[in-house]
Amino acid sequence: MKKRLAFLLIAALLLSCLSGTALALDVGDECPYCQIGTLSSTVTFAYNWGHRIYAKCSNYQCGMDVLINQENHDLTGLTCWQGKKCPICNWDYLNPDNHDDRCTLQWITTATTHKKEWSACGKVEVAEEAHNWSNGQCLDCDYVCEHDWSEKNGVCKICKLPCTNVPEGATCTTAVECSVCRTSHTNPNKHEDSCKLQWISTSATTHKQAYFRKS
Repeated sequence: MKKRLAFLLIAALLLSCLSGTALALDVGDECPYCQIGTLSSTVTFAYNWGHRIYAKCSNYQCGMDVLINQENHDLTGLTCWQGKKCPICNWDYLNPDNHDDRCTLQWITTATTHKKEWSACGKVEVAEEAHNWSNGQCLDCDYVCEHDWSEKNGVCKICKLPCTNVPEGATCTTAVECSVCRTSHTNPNKHEDSCKLQWISTSATTHKQAYFRKS
């Protein structure tokens, strides 16, 4: 009979934990585990969602910490950055999912990375990650690359975009140093007088038109 009663009490404790409601136990009650000792000193564990209060069995051979109270914090009227203190567990708690007009979702960017977070509470929605580059702009946060041409190969070190600037005076055969990336570029669309467009045979049945420089 005692074993059955203990089992029923433990089952009730588990159901109360899952439901988040107060339990029908208090200091001075009989320990539901050993049914010998009484519940004495308490300890409170606080969380943002609520708190749990445990009482220790006075029977040294048992010594179980028994959950006697579990309550959820009241989030009514609270925001992600403006909360209040629980009078039972003294926990300063907030409502992390309620963002008001003072808390806006924004991208925090660097030259190579970004993350998305709420401005007032700092809750992170997108963890820090590398930019997703396409033609010098991030497809996710719209950050525009401030190109780094320090490798002097005509390609941005950060976003890997080739320099598209056409140096003045460059032709299809004459390279001129670019004022942007500091490497020498030709201009494939500007042909000198010595470079003539002509037809050439590519096979017995086909031909193509291309520029050739006169010798």
